[in-house]
Amino acid sequence: MAIRNLIVHLDNTPAALIRAKAAAKLAADQGATARAFIVSIRPGEPFGPGAAMLDDSIHALRGAIAGKRITEAREALEAAQAATGIEGDILQIDPDRVIVDTASHMRAADVIVLGPPRMNGQWLDDDLIEAGLFLSGRPVIVLPQERNSAAFARDIVIAWKNCREAARAIHDAMPLLEKADSVRFITAHAEQDARYYGAPALERMENSLRAHGVHVGEARIFQRSKHVGEGIVTAVKDMGADLVVMGAYGRWRMSEMLFGGVTRDMLAAMETPLFLSH
Repeated sequence: MAIRNLIVHLDNTPAALIRAKAAAKLAADQGATARAFIVSIRPGEPFGPGAAMLDDSIHALRGAIAGKRITEAREALEAAQAATGIEGDILQIDPDRVIVDTASHMRAADVIVLGPPRMNGQWLDDDLIEAGLFLSGRPVIVLPQERNSAAFARDIVIAWKNCREAARAIHDAMPLLEKADSVRFITAHAEQDARYYGAPALERMENSLRAHGVHVGEARIFQRSKHVGEGIVTAVKDMGADLVVMGAYGRWRMSEMLFGGVTRDMLAAMETPLFLSH
């Protein structure tokens, strides 16, 4: 198992170039190829009873807006290429096709690198997270908006829960885990939580990783409370990790992103890159 290609989403925000540099470093560390993509939204088609009566000036205006957006996307792509050597693609997509078409584009990659949801005040961020996590079939690395482009995934923490999503995330992150200097588990414990936490299940997963040559350190177990996400965030800071691997809990339905509480908390409070898999 190996990461051979990853894609990173760019836009016209300052954080995009930082994201491109971080993705390029990760690709180099993994012996992979990084490629960028930028989403350019076509102006929506006029609709309603009077749509057919609109004159050519309206259609010309739509064409001008589309051209301006393509130009801005090309400039962002050229800036990233000059800084990192990453080439990329511009996806010109109709407004009602963003999630489906970007998910289709993402499926050819081994890993998707995105910015955090709604940190730019742009609805597109949410759509890309939704497409990546619930429709692409690929794991997603979400990088905090305010971080440098330093390498990461050397000191990894796994947010463990004895369930399918966590096991899937560990499997998908294996190329990163195998190269990391340190991998530690963190999990919440409560007496009534036997289904999700148990020493035997955690020990089995630790032994499984060691069989892959992963450098597994001592697990951190903390008392479960109402805010598990806050507990994880605090523990990750204390442990000095530079990547958190966790299952993404939630589902996609009717174009609405429905995250579980811990996933939502981690995305909202993230200061450390997240590796998410559903």
